[in-house]
Amino acid sequence: MSQEDAVAGQPAPSPLKQLDGLFIEHPAFMDTLSYILFELSVQDELAEPPCYYVTGPTGIGKSTLIASLLEHYPRIVDDVRTDMPDGTVRISDRVPMVSTTMRPQPTANGLLRSMLKELGDKGWKSGDREELQNRLTLQAQACRTRTIIVDEAQRAVDRDGVLRRYDIAEVLRDINESTGITIILFGMGRTRHLFDHDSQIWRRFEDEIVVPPFEWGEDDGSGAVPECRQCFISLLVTYRDQMPLPFAASVDVEDPEVALRFFYVSRGVVGLLKKLLLRAVKIALRMQSAEITEAILNEAFDRAFHKDVKAESLVNPWGPLWNRQLPVPLVHRDEIAKPKKRPRKSGPRSNRSRKSDRRAEVLQALTLG
Repeated sequence: MSQEDAVAGQPAPSPLKQLDGLFIEHPAFMDTLSYILFELSVQDELAEPPCYYVTGPTGIGKSTLIASLLEHYPRIVDDVRTDMPDGTVRISDRVPMVSTTMRPQPTANGLLRSMLKELGDKGWKSGDREELQNRLTLQAQACRTRTIIVDEAQRAVDRDGVLRRYDIAEVLRDINESTGITIILFGMGRTRHLFDHDSQIWRRFEDEIVVPPFEWGEDDGSGAVPECRQCFISLLVTYRDQMPLPFAASVDVEDPEVALRFFYVSRGVVGLLKKLLLRAVKIALRMQSAEITEAILNEAFDRAFHKDVKAESLVNPWGPLWNRQLPVPLVHRDEIAKPKKRPRKSGPRSNRSRKSDRRAEVLQALTLG
């Protein structure tokens, strides 16, 4: 139990809870965070503040990135008074940055209502698109809002690349145009197709900000460890030092041979690495083991990644089939799916005409006869 916990009279969190709440601020994450924070710091100096979209695979840290941005721009409860253009006075919190999540099967009105709800608008449930947009403009002005984050933005685009609703992209353009608010979309890779149909919308969004997975790198024959590989090993060392249960001596994460096993499972995605470690801690607690052993990691992989073994042809890196191979490329479920080719029908059935066509042919023959 830590001193803080002892003073507060509260028990220390369980090992599982400790690990679940642990996040390592790795270089790719920090570079992305620093870039966005700088861009936001100069947005008021531009006549037309640009918008951004941040993409990356599931588990790369997008949700944590949003949480970090909100920490830098927290809501301030101070009942600020604002004289509105219509002569009324609005009393509201200061909300410099607001975050909402795009729902499955999204609509433009639904997105506007969720934004209004986050801004504290009491009538967020009612109104047509024009009214909702007008209220959002006024409420954002009253709250001194400068940035709106929309998470899960890929939900506006089908897996085949077709935009579900053109008006969602148009609403985002109109908000930026009428309020000067910077919009940041977070989502998977297919988010970029949200702008394909309209050059005016595309113009308002800066280049894609990609949060990449770690890489293993290629050996150049010199014996030197590639920098990207060293970064991943450093991540493992940080996890080792902060794990609620220690690794066994045989699990030396500083050894590239051992580190490769962890990279194989995670494919460089922190969320997948953490998925393995959480399962390993669960197993260790159930077995009342004081450390994470190779046998526990073996079972943890089988239990946590059994679906991936079949879908992505993975093998257990702590099992007998392991032969030090690099992982197969990460399956990007977030990308556009290639349309499936329908097999051509063959034989007499494929040459049959529809019933209505056959009836027309019979009538024509009878008429001519």
